[in-house]
Amino acid sequence: MASHVSTKSEEGEEVVVGQSVWADLPSELLERIVHTLDPLDRVAVRLVCASWRATCVREFSFPFEIPRLLIRRPDRGGELAFFSVKDGRILPFALPTWLRASRCCGHIAGWLVMAFDSERRIKVCNPVLCRYADIPYPPMFPVSKMVLSGPPTCHGWVAAALGRTGMMIALLQLDRQGTRWMAMGFEEAKQHGGFRDMALWRGDLCALCHDGAVFVFHSNLGLRTVSVSQLRDPEHALGMSRGSRWQLYLVDLEGALMLVRKRYESMDDKHVEWEVEVKVLASLEKRSWEHVTEIPSHALFVGSVVSEAVPAAAYAASGVREGCIYFARREVEAVVPSAICEYSIEEGDMRYLPVAGRHNTDVEPVWITPFI
Repeated sequence: MASHVSTKSEEGEEVVVGQSVWADLPSELLERIVHTLDPLDRVAVRLVCASWRATCVREFSFPFEIPRLLIRRPDRGGELAFFSVKDGRILPFALPTWLRASRCCGHIAGWLVMAFDSERRIKVCNPVLCRYADIPYPPMFPVSKMVLSGPPTCHGWVAAALGRTGMMIALLQLDRQGTRWMAMGFEEAKQHGGFRDMALWRGDLCALCHDGAVFVFHSNLGLRTVSVSQLRDPEHALGMSRGSRWQLYLVDLEGALMLVRKRYESMDDKHVEWEVEVKVLASLEKRSWEHVTEIPSHALFVGSVVSEAVPAAAYAASGVREGCIYFARREVEAVVPSAICEYSIEEGDMRYLPVAGRHNTDVEPVWITPFI
């Protein structure tokens, strides 16, 4: 039955001015429409009406509020489970047992990028829909991180892979000719100590080097060409120094490219000093970066696998606070207890997030963030 669009006359009487059938489209047809859209268009689709939003949620979402933290539990046969920031506990929803031998190296819109290192293969899985798609063998292995422009159900989706050694990044696109990997960044990685993070920004791939330099790669997969421009100059050596460690992340916040840095310094077994710094690319032409003192209306979730900005008000019920950065990192867990924490930029306070039931630090904890 078609839905009516009405208004009121000057006398206060309801007058039907037209009819809309969009809300009454069959769910099968709506799903086919959603499959053809890119991630940004899906935002508009969710705002059309309740039935369109329900289709997006049913197709791409997990059966609980997000963001959540995906971890491996050492006490349950190594199963992958989710930790609730709000409740401070492990959720009963766990991933299928056949994923136990894998680790998560990326996520988008309810789809997890799972690497099976022993088998040297990668799958993109939707555990809610029980669907998966194979990713062609990348030019580097193992892969530490993959970012996707959209789910594998979207037309023309693109994936980028970062090797664990950090000396190569690669782009993948599926088209009529098949699958195409294009490796890039060899010289930049060699000159700047390798890559430690990457992000899709304004349709291009940005890469963050160990010395703090940032590059953007403008690629044409069809012509197999790529041009490189530098967005940020190197800093002092940011790697491991005596008793301290820097973590660096790239985050896209509604078109603004942000650099998040966190430093740990272990003074002794019980005392740890830390420092957090956020910068934003203020001028693309001048390559200038400015310090960020507040993040209005948003929160940042950062980690070595997934980093994303989310609207804080939309997820306040999940315990997300405006202007906060949520960190999750495996490699410092043995050094300090603040590997998983919440940092307020305005207050300058760090709040640790203890994971109930503990977790296996052999794999990276991964933020499962809201789909865009």
